[in-house]
Amino acid sequence: MVINMPLPRITTRIDSPTEKRVLIARCGYRKAYPVIESLKKAGYKIFAGIDNNSRIFLTEAFSRYVNCVVRVANPNVSEKKYIASVIDVVKKNKINIIIPIGFVDFMLLSKFKNVIKDYAVVPVEDYEKMKMVSNKWILCKIAREAGVRYPNSLLIKLPKNFKTLDEFVNEVNFPLVIKGISDASNPIFIGNRESLVKTLRNFKSDVLLQEFIVGVGVGYFCLSQRGEPLVEFMHQRILEATPLGGASIKACSNFDEELLELGRKIVKNIKWSGVIMAEFKKDLETGEYYLLEINPKFWGSLELAYRAGVDFPRYLVELFLEGKRPKNLSYKYTCFSWVSDGLSTYSKYGFRTLREVLPHILSRSPLMSDLHVFDPLNTWSKVAVTSFSMLRGIFYGGRITENYITGEIKEVLTQLKGIILDFDGTIVRLNIPWNRVKSELLRSGIIKVFESIQEAFYKYRSAGDVKKFNKMNEIVHKYELKAVQNLTSNSGFIDIIRRLKEKALKISIVSKQSKNALVEGLKRMGLLELVDVVIGREDFVLRNEQIREALRRMFSSSCFPRCVMLGDTLADVKGALKAGVIPVMVVGNSNIKRIQLKELNISYFGSVVQALNFIYRGVYDRRENMYKAQCT
Repeated sequence: MVINMPLPRITTRIDSPTEKRVLIARCGYRKAYPVIESLKKAGYKIFAGIDNNSRIFLTEAFSRYVNCVVRVANPNVSEKKYIASVIDVVKKNKINIIIPIGFVDFMLLSKFKNVIKDYAVVPVEDYEKMKMVSNKWILCKIAREAGVRYPNSLLIKLPKNFKTLDEFVNEVNFPLVIKGISDASNPIFIGNRESLVKTLRNFKSDVLLQEFIVGVGVGYFCLSQRGEPLVEFMHQRILEATPLGGASIKACSNFDEELLELGRKIVKNIKWSGVIMAEFKKDLETGEYYLLEINPKFWGSLELAYRAGVDFPRYLVELFLEGKRPKNLSYKYTCFSWVSDGLSTYSKYGFRTLREVLPHILSRSPLMSDLHVFDPLNTWSKVAVTSFSMLRGIFYGGRITENYITGEIKEVLTQLKGIILDFDGTIVRLNIPWNRVKSELLRSGIIKVFESIQEAFYKYRSAGDVKKFNKMNEIVHKYELKAVQNLTSNSGFIDIIRRLKEKALKISIVSKQSKNALVEGLKRMGLLELVDVVIGREDFVLRNEQIREALRRMFSSSCFPRCVMLGDTLADVKGALKAGVIPVMVVGNSNIKRIQLKELNISYFGSVVQALNFIYRGVYDRRENMYKAQCT
């Protein structure tokens, strides 16, 4: 029995596993490897398809698991030649089933499925449905109908309507993301209006402008039949191909009941048959899931699921070729690293950056990485290519600026009236043992395994559950109070704060720590008397709400003067921009943060003292210029 399509007209018997033949189209993607290994070990003969102009050793076809390498036309050059070449390979080699790998392969094999099905099974959905779920603007409607959150989005059509654009920006605020509406789009991150307008002018087609969700990338993987999930898997990204997102460099298996429910809603709503992946962002502050895109194809982190015991390639082939449904499935918790991709990608930022991410790239076991030690052909090709990429990246990669100052921050200093500072991570390092804190919270039963402490605080505050909020606050406060006992006075920091106060600037501290611990820490540092406002999590849990409250208390009016916010995370950036405050970040020794912030065009400094000294010089120069102007 074959699902959703007739059996292929072939002369090869298909009742003997050793005689079944699979064409993998195409093998220039890393996700091709687990498909090749899986189906080879399941007893299929593997025909690895590569472009006519591709070199075998640069693809996953360079493997001991491949029986034969075959050439097909490049689908990006000619659709018809590609389909004709695929059919030719199928007929000559008596292929039973074609497994597409890349997005373009899935789309074209779906588009011409009615032609190809006379020769081989093509386990893909109908073309119109493939187009629908791949369109990020239509996805907004799909998410709404399924009851799933989707980032605030605006479709910008040609000619561009800048009035509508201004209304959207005023409502959502920066940072924003510009995306094409198809799968092939590369997101561009935008931190202010100047770069937004400049970037949009370079686009010659419709684009999607979207709210930037600060959070962790997670995914729901599924093999389904007419909307019924048959095989499911979830993952969480640990490190991505760029500091602001991209393909996984390291990811771990994950299980979250809410994510599972959201994924099932989508699959059921669109009545999907085949493999599919729903990509979400889990908001760092609220824990809420936002659907980013749907991949109606095999996904880049497929090998993680395969190594965790969920054999999607084999289940897909058995379902569509034999009508066999998988049974009694479970998976183990594990992590997988794409070491070759990670080293190649991050080496272009220089040796220091590579050293920073190396502990996150390397896996505990070589068996849980893309350096396939039991496949020497594949391993040595990856080692050779990666070594070349690393050398080129380290010697010719871009230089990272130690401190980055935007024109916007220079301009705001001429009107500056207040400074808002984050506490832990910006002014001090509290070194709270958060793993121990979470273990105690888990034992008390007021937090879930895959829930962060911040998420739980937000959940109880937004639900009005004062009892649980206070119980949780009591446990966390105990550790925070112990951590602030180690704080001491910093004469350099106190001196710069005093000088800023002499220039009539208001100073506020906002923190996710408890207010009592915060006040105690400021006392020990000798700062409490210099601070105008102190905001802790008992006041507000979300960063943008804390900043707004600090502004209200500092200036006692609804129209706030120009202020800056010094923090150390992307949540601080987003919170500041939403509150109408200019963010300035403290990055320490982290080149990853430097890369993130420069791409968003956000000012940053190595230390909080450097940032405050820069602000003081700007304010001092302003006062001097005003005095000279009055004298003349």
